[in-house]
Amino acid sequence: MYWPSVRPNKLAIFLTYLENAVLVQSNSKTDPVEASAEFYQRYASLLTGPHVQKIGFKMRGVEVTPMAFRLVATALQSRRVRVFFDPDLLKKAKAVGTYSDGSDKIRFKSADVFNTIEGTKTAIHEATHAALDASVSCVKIASSKREEGAAFIAEHWYELNNSSAYTVVNGLKIRNGPVSGLSSNAFMDIAVDLKAQAEKSGKLPVVLTDEQIRSARVAVTEYGYKSRLFWQNGLGKS
Repeated sequence: MYWPSVRPNKLAIFLTYLENAVLVQSNSKTDPVEASAEFYQRYASLLTGPHVQKIGFKMRGVEVTPMAFRLVATALQSRRVRVFFDPDLLKKAKAVGTYSDGSDKIRFKSADVFNTIEGTKTAIHEATHAALDASVSCVKIASSKREEGAAFIAEHWYELNNSSAYTVVNGLKIRNGPVSGLSSNAFMDIAVDLKAQAEKSGKLPVVLTDEQIRSARVAVTEYGYKSRLFWQNGLGKS
């Protein structure tokens, strides 16, 4: 290690500077805090509510179902899936929400995730990862881009089901809040089509076309997601 030249009478000052620098660095990180019982209940209620229970689709080996969301809700209530708030999450993972497939933990940047449509969509997104994990009866390896595509489609379908996301002005639906991300329209287009098919047939899940799967994959890539594998082993089995 290289040490800069320091005169003896300034050594104490230099060492104090180093000590303070380490102290500031250590204090800059905040330990994650587990969610309250009320938050767990609200999250579970969201997943068993009508806006989520009307979501269901298949895309080449990935299947999102109302039952899977109910399984996640039960796992949240029993703490087999745990939720933490981590203010440093944006720095660590460059995301406002994450799901760890190995430990069955969901992390959010803050506890006010349900205060906005975008925040609630993030909660749906991470719950979709958990739902896919819950759907397997044995260890399974899944494509990250396919999983991410499914999670984005689910959150946009939720937005369509949630009337509070829009205000009707002169017969037109105006979205409350900003649309985040360049790829949002691609996922919304897919969600609109799947929702229409589900309402027409009265059946779930709806199957994505090859073109929709390609479109979702391109959109996920545009968001900057790298190819990796998800380790699906069910919930509470880590």
